[in-house]
Amino acid sequence: MPRDLAHFVLEAALGLERGFWGCVADGVVFPNMRHQQSAAARQVLRACAEALAVAEAQVNAIHFAWRRGERPIHAEQLDAMLLRWEALDDGASLLLEWPLATARDRRQPPR
Repeated sequence: MPRDLAHFVLEAALGLERGFWGCVADGVVFPNMRHQQSAAARQVLRACAEALAVAEAQVNAIHFAWRRGERPIHAEQLDAMLLRWEALDDGASLLLEWPLATARDRRQPPR
């Protein structure tokens, strides 16, 4: 399973709104991506830099343990996503929706 897919699963399962995928959902564009980043997205990245580093460390620890065959927290979610990934035909893709709140969601008043 690709690293970024494992990170998606774990960040969502851990509720990490300021991990890599939460930042992407908020419009952040990292250097290895091809799109232009808006000023608002740069501001989000600055605001979540510390939380992003913590999320990266948490997710890596769990992901690496799972890859070694251990059964860390959220191993079941990783197992399920691995099955989905392995079931894909060549050239096929997965469409995933970020399940946690984004900056846009947090700015909107509750209805």
